[in-house]
Amino acid sequence: KIEKGPLFILETPNLESQVKPSAPLEKIAGEARGETATAENIISLRRDITEDYRKRGYTDISLVMLKKINGNKLLLNFVITPGNKYIVRSFQTAGLNKTNPSNIQNRFRKLIGENFDEKLTGREIKRLLSTGAFSSVRLEKKEINDAELDLTLHLKEAKARGYSVALGYGSIEGYTLGLRYFDRNLYGSLSNLSAVAEITSLGGLGAISLSNPFFLDQDLRLANRAFLINRDFDNYDKLEGGIGSELTWKWGDNYSSNVGLTVSQTSINTPIPKELAGPRNYIVSRLGLQQLFDRRNNPALPSDGWFARLSTSLGLSDGDNTIGFFEVESQFSYYQTLSENSSYALGLRGGFISPSGETQSLPIDLRKFLGGANTIRSFPELKMGSSFNGNTLGGTEWWLANAEYRHNLAGPFEALIFVDAAGLDSEVELAVGLGVRINLPVGPIRLEYGRSLSQNSGEPGGAFHFAIGTTF
Repeated sequence: KIEKGPLFILETPNLESQVKPSAPLEKIAGEARGETATAENIISLRRDITEDYRKRGYTDISLVMLKKINGNKLLLNFVITPGNKYIVRSFQTAGLNKTNPSNIQNRFRKLIGENFDEKLTGREIKRLLSTGAFSSVRLEKKEINDAELDLTLHLKEAKARGYSVALGYGSIEGYTLGLRYFDRNLYGSLSNLSAVAEITSLGGLGAISLSNPFFLDQDLRLANRAFLINRDFDNYDKLEGGIGSELTWKWGDNYSSNVGLTVSQTSINTPIPKELAGPRNYIVSRLGLQQLFDRRNNPALPSDGWFARLSTSLGLSDGDNTIGFFEVESQFSYYQTLSENSSYALGLRGGFISPSGETQSLPIDLRKFLGGANTIRSFPELKMGSSFNGNTLGGTEWWLANAEYRHNLAGPFEALIFVDAAGLDSEVELAVGLGVRINLPVGPIRLEYGRSLSQNSGEPGGAFHFAIGTTF
C-alpha cells in the first residue's frame, strides 16, 4: 500500500560559501520559494549553483545539501566549497594533420585571460564535433600554481571525404535515388563541400554547396549554393536554376536565425491558361529572414517540448520579368508524453503570400498547395483546393491544424489516430484518420489513411499515405 503523504513546498534555500553567490544565483534561489519540492526542482537548483560557480572559474566546486522540515515547508541548506579559481593562461592544439590549427585556435583564443568556464568550453567542443571533421576531441587541463590552467585540445581527424547513396520513397516525390559527394574539411578549413545529384519520380535535382560553420571566426554559418531542379507535377512542369547565400547564427541552445538571398529563373509548362496559372517564364530574387525556437527533446522523434518557426520573404521586383511579393509563414508544434506508452502532438501552421500585382500575376509555382502526408491527409498530395480541368491552382492564404494521439504497440511500433483541419483561400476541409509508425533514429516511417469529414462533389473521400519523417 502506498501512502501519499503531505505535499512539501520549498522555502528560500540558504547558500553557504566563502565566495559570495552571484546576484543572478541569489535571484534564482529567491524565486525557488513557494515551488513544489519535486526532485526536478531540487536537481535544477543544484545544477544552477554548480554552473554559476564553474562559470566564474571554480571548476572543482563541491556541494553538500542539507534539509530541514517544518510542517509542509522544506528548507534546503547548500554548503558550497568552491575550491580554487582558475584563469586560462594558454591554449594549444594537438593531433592535427590536415586542419589548419588557426581555425581551431581562433575559436578558443577568447578563453585566454578569462575565468575557465567548463560549460562554454564544452559547447565549443560540441560545435567542433558537429562539423564532421573530427571523430573525437579531448580537453587536457594542466594546473599552474593552483590559479591558472594551460589547455590542450587533442583532436582526432575523421575521414572528411566520401560518397553516399540514398534510396527512398515518399508520397510526393515517389521513388528517389540520390548520389552525394562530400568533403567536410575542405583544404583543412573546416568548410563543408557537398555535391548532390538526385532522380525522383517527379524529375531531377543537381546542387552544389559550400558552407563555412565559423564565418569570421564567429558563431555564424555561411552557406552558398547553386542548383538546377526539374519537377513534373500533375498540374504543371517546371525547370528552375539559381544561386543563393544564407547566413545562420545561434542564440544559445534553442534559438537560431538566418537571413538569405536566392536568385532563380524558372520556366513553367502547364495546360492551365495563363490568366489562371500566372507567368510562364520569370525571375525571383527572394530575400528572406527566418527565426527558429526549438525546445524539442528529439528533433527526429519528438515526444516532449515545442517548436516554433516564423519566416518572412520579400520578392524584389526590378523589371517586367521579375516577380514581386511579400510572404509570411509560421508554425507552432507542441509534444507531450502522457504515460510510458502514450503521447500526443498538436500543430498549427499558416501563412500568406501577397503579390505586388493581381493574384493572377503570381506564378503557380509560388502558390501554396495543400493535401498529403504532411498537411491534410484525406487528400492526395497537393490536391486540395480549386482546380481547372482537374489541375489544382493553389492559393495565397492558408492554415493547418493537426492533432495526433500516439500509442506504443511494441518496440519501435506505434499506432496513432489523428484529426486534420485545413484552409486554403476560402475552402475549409476536415479529416480524421488512423496510422502506424516505425520509429527509427532518423525519424518515423509512416503508413496512414485519412478520411474526409467535409467531402464535396468531385473531392476524394480519403487517401493512403506512405512517408518518412514527422508530420509537423
